[in-house]
Amino acid sequence: MKKAFSILVFLIICLGAAAQDIVSVMGRVVDEDTNRPLSAASVNLDGTNISIITNRDGDFTLKMPANQAEGGNIVISFLGYVIKEIPVASFPGEDTPLTIKMTPMSLQLDPAIIKAIDPEVLFRTVFGRIKDNYPTEHVGMTTFYRELIRKDSNKYLVLNEAVVDVDKAPYNNYASDRASIYKGRGSINVSPSDTLFVKFQGGILSALAIDMAKHPFAGIDVFSATQEYQFSMGEIANIDDVPFYTLNFMGKHQLDDFQFKGTLFIDTESYAIARIEFGMDISDLNRDEAAKLFIVKMPTGMRFSMDHADYIVNYKKGGDGKWYFDYSKTDMGFYVRKVRSLFRHYYGITSEMAVTDHKEEALVIDSKERVRTNQILTDNIHYFEDPDFWEDYNIIQPDQTIQAAIQRIIRQLNRRR
Repeated sequence: MKKAFSILVFLIICLGAAAQDIVSVMGRVVDEDTNRPLSAASVNLDGTNISIITNRDGDFTLKMPANQAEGGNIVISFLGYVIKEIPVASFPGEDTPLTIKMTPMSLQLDPAIIKAIDPEVLFRTVFGRIKDNYPTEHVGMTTFYRELIRKDSNKYLVLNEAVVDVDKAPYNNYASDRASIYKGRGSINVSPSDTLFVKFQGGILSALAIDMAKHPFAGIDVFSATQEYQFSMGEIANIDDVPFYTLNFMGKHQLDDFQFKGTLFIDTESYAIARIEFGMDISDLNRDEAAKLFIVKMPTGMRFSMDHADYIVNYKKGGDGKWYFDYSKTDMGFYVRKVRSLFRHYYGITSEMAVTDHKEEALVIDSKERVRTNQILTDNIHYFEDPDFWEDYNIIQPDQTIQAAIQRIIRQLNRRR
C-alpha cells in the first residue's frame, strides 16, 4: 500500500444510572485447562448495561448499584469460551477476588464446510454487503477517548482523556467522520533529561479512520485488495455463543509497499464484520523506513526504528440489525537513539476510543469546533478542562482500563443523555 494509517474485544460500555449504595465484586478470569489469564473478557451484570473488561492479568472489579446487584447474576464471556453466569452473592468480600475458570467451546460448524469456503469470495461478499450491514445515515455518538505516551518501561510522558462527540458518516458513501471535544483533561510529565518530547498528532480522528468497514481496506480500495493481499480461512470463533468466520489476510510483500496482516471476524449469517485485528507487517529490513511513515518531524541526529503498529476495531449489533462502530485501539512502539550512540530509548503510544452512547439522530458539529487531522491533543487539552465536570476524578490512572475510567464518570456522562 502506498500509505500507512497515521495511527490502530468485544465489550459493552457501562451506562447504568448512578446510585449512592454501591456493591463491588472482584474476580480473575482464566482458562480452565491452562489457568492462563484471559485479557479483555467481558464481565456484565445480567440485564443491565453495567459491564467492564478484564485487564491483562484477567482481573476485574465491577461496581454496581446495590438495588440492582441484589439477586443479580454476573455474566462472563470471552471469544471461543462457554459463557459463565455467577450469582453476585457467590462472590467473596470486596477485597477477595473470585477465580473464574472458563471452558473452551466445542464448535458445532463442520470444519469441512469451513475449508470449502473460498476466502476471496467471502471477502468480496463481506464488503459487498457493507451498505446492508452498517448505517447508511449519519449516526451521532458520545465517545470516551484516551491516549498515553510512555517512555521506556515505566515513565508516562503524556496522559490525555476526553469526552468526544462524533458524527459518524454513512457507510455507503465517502463522507468523513467528524468529531468535537466536549470535555478533556491531560497531564504532561517531562523532565530536563527528556531531550525528546514525543507528540501524538491527529489521534482522535485516527481512532475513527481505522474503521476498515467504512474506509478503504488496509489503505487500498477493495477492488485491489485481492491483488495485493492473500486471504485464508481460520477456525470458527465464538462470541457469546454466536459463531463467526475468521478470515486471515497478509500482504503479498510487494517491494515498494508497506502492508498489513490480521484477521476479520465475520458474522456467519449477515456476513458483517464484527471485529478487526490487524497490524503493520514490519520486518528487520524496513523498520527505519516504517518509522518515517508515522513521524512528522524527525530531529536531526536521531535515528528512529519502528517496533510495531497494531490495531483493533470492534462493532456492536444494534436492535435494528445494523452493526455500529463501538471501540477502537491503536498501539505503536518505536526505538530512538542518537547517531553513533549505543544507547536507545523506547516510546510507546496507545490510544483507545469507546462509544458510550448512540444518539437517536445525526449530530451536527459546528465547523469551528471540529477536531482537525493535524491537531495535537496535548497542545489543546487545556481549552477543554473543567474540574466541575470530572469532580473527584481529575487524576488520570494510566493502568486503569478505559471501561473502568468510564465507570468512574458515569454520573457525568449520564447528565448529557
